[in-house]
Amino acid sequence: MPSLRKNNEPAQMGMSPLAGQTADSQEAPVDNSTIHPDRFDMSRFSERQEEEESSLRIIIYVVVVIVIGVGLALLVRNLISTESNADTPESNDTNNTVELESKSPITIDTVMSSDPSDAPENEELVDSLTLSVGNSNAQTDGVSVSALKYKRYTTYARIDYSLDGVNSQADMPKIAINYDNSRNSLDVVFPSSMEIVQELKETIQVNDIVSNIVYNVDANSFTINVSESFKYTVIPTTGGLTIDIRTMAQIERDVNDTTEEDTTAEEPDETAQETPSTETETENQPTTPANPSSVKLTNDFSQSKQYVSGGVTGNVINLKETYFEDTAGYFEIAWGEPNVVGSDKTPYSSAELQMEGNTPYIILTIENLSGFQFNKDGITTNLIPFDMSSANFVRADLESYANGKAIVKIQLKNKADFRLISTETVSGQTQVLALQIKD
Repeated sequence: MPSLRKNNEPAQMGMSPLAGQTADSQEAPVDNSTIHPDRFDMSRFSERQEEEESSLRIIIYVVVVIVIGVGLALLVRNLISTESNADTPESNDTNNTVELESKSPITIDTVMSSDPSDAPENEELVDSLTLSVGNSNAQTDGVSVSALKYKRYTTYARIDYSLDGVNSQADMPKIAINYDNSRNSLDVVFPSSMEIVQELKETIQVNDIVSNIVYNVDANSFTINVSESFKYTVIPTTGGLTIDIRTMAQIERDVNDTTEEDTTAEEPDETAQETPSTETETENQPTTPANPSSVKLTNDFSQSKQYVSGGVTGNVINLKETYFEDTAGYFEIAWGEPNVVGSDKTPYSSAELQMEGNTPYIILTIENLSGFQFNKDGITTNLIPFDMSSANFVRADLESYANGKAIVKIQLKNKADFRLISTETVSGQTQVLALQIKD
């Protein structure tokens, strides 16, 4: 059938102009692209790729440098800190430890130290079932047991109770001490209204001469359990209570050592046998210094006449205050000038035991005085601010005072050993002339 399309008429959409032609008769398509591969310069793309890779390497390098820098900074800081700690003196750590420990109300020191100068004599120790110290009329408001300290010495153990609100011995409330020899224990009983710091209300393990210290809430007391049989002494102080404990085994060792020394000393040699002994003639002779200007500040307990002297010349000592103390072993009456210390503040003095019928007296003579304060009506037990029921003391009277010399007559309950000494008060602020009388 003849074609209806004119020669120059385009083919209709959807119809191929090659329809009816064979594959061989089709012409190759004409490449109309403006890009010529033979003219294409690939080096430009390589440069761009290299530039991008270089930028990436720079970024990575910067990051690595930053990381290394931070690491080195931290390392240097750590090294400086370590060296600083290493250079810190050990004493600082020790001091810090002491400061921390000092805040604790409990101190337990079982490391054995040499006996101090105020160590108790065996004769001062007792095994009394009941003792009391303090003033039964003293107020307990504002008074508390604030601390406890245990210290071990060569021959004994010491327990110190710190009492807040006690500024003098007259302020100390009455405290009872009960001794139980069947249990080897002491009960220290405080008034029920007296405060105890909370830290002390627990069982305190010591594991030494003292095994432990137990608080008893019902009785407001402390039971001191001792590892073996013992004797003790109780000393009230300004602001505290001191209890010294020595085992019977230690006391026996001391006695044996003394006996051996005496036996050795009594063994005469041939020369001594030929020389007449004058021991009987000198026995119980007074401990008189060579002259009043020589210095002698202490004596042993005895019933012999005793002397003390600070080497003073002239009437230059003013004894303004009277002091009292009652311990488990002795009663003390003393005189001093407040806030004045030194052996040169010791007047030349003597003490002698005398009997008037069956009544014992100690005659105390004091010289070098520029002043001497003494109650004109005498000193009796009702003027002393604590319980005197167990003290070997009745009264003291001033017999005379003239030309810097005072004579005091002290009445005792019974004849007993005594000693005259010059010493400092517990505070260390006052030198006193003290007469100590055994109970």
